[in-house]
Amino acid sequence: MVKVYIKIGGDRRKGKCYAKLITAVKPGIENGYALEGRFLREGEHDLPPGAVVMIREERGSWKYHKPVATLFQVTTQGLQEVGKYYYDTQFISLRDKILELLEQQPNPLMAYSDEQLIEELIRRGYKVERVS
Repeated sequence: MVKVYIKIGGDRRKGKCYAKLITAVKPGIENGYALEGRFLREGEHDLPPGAVVMIREERGSWKYHKPVATLFQVTTQGLQEVGKYYYDTQFISLRDKILELLEQQPNPLMAYSDEQLIEELIRRGYKVERVS
């Protein structure tokens, strides 16, 4: 598990702002009900490497604001941004990107830090040059 900090920005008075750990996607649905998973509160969470997190925020002025979904994938270093989508007008692209991320086979070495992998190689007798 990797400890990550979820920061939910945006202005809640303009509309919905939330984070969601996405575990599955219903392919035939073209709105937010297609995304299955649990909601995450703002703060620290222990999440598995390869997990997909979506943060939906309202961006823009009071009069002209739009919902924006930012996709993240959990790595050993924390959250890595994968893409940003307008939630209403680009939902199909968002859904397809989430499907692509969920179908990827997670690399079992993602559970270890770079230092742990280097130490294991040295322990096994490999000569490793550290590059800074």
